[in-house]
Amino acid sequence: MKKTHFCKRLLSATIATLITLTSSGAAAQDYFRATESKTRYSLKGSEYISGQNYKDALMRVSLLGAVNKPGSHVVPANSELTSLLAFAGGPTKEADIEEITIKRKSKNGYTVITHDLESFLQSESQKDLKLRPNDLVHVPQKKPFISDNGLKVLTVASTILGLIVSGLVIDDRL
Repeated sequence: MKKTHFCKRLLSATIATLITLTSSGAAAQDYFRATESKTRYSLKGSEYISGQNYKDALMRVSLLGAVNKPGSHVVPANSELTSLLAFAGGPTKEADIEEITIKRKSKNGYTVITHDLESFLQSESQKDLKLRPNDLVHVPQKKPFISDNGLKVLTVASTILGLIVSGLVIDDRL
């Protein structure tokens, strides 16, 4: 008799817990959907939301070039350039972090800001660059020692020189 009573109480406690968890989970989902609809951010393809608290004010920043996650990033307002790069998985090995450019909308069109991240990282007094909504950040790739066209010219010249030297050696032996 006691065993049956205990099983009934356990079953009703389990059902009550499930109902509570389900209803609070649905309420949390409804709250998140309502909050999400208030923000005008719909994510596509290579878009990322970064930050710890979704209630913070967010801004959209585009990040292009030699980074691990290029695309449109939705980051906390007043984020700094180093935070954006960290959210994007950092620069790639080919990145030229001495020539980062930020294209920012201004009253007269656009302002282009060049930032040397390498010198910032080595400096103790320099401040990090604050981003603004809709900034376009470009991290260029390092320029190769010899360009593709230079390499083609070098290949043709060395082939011609090799043929001339071979011809002279053959002519000298005959």
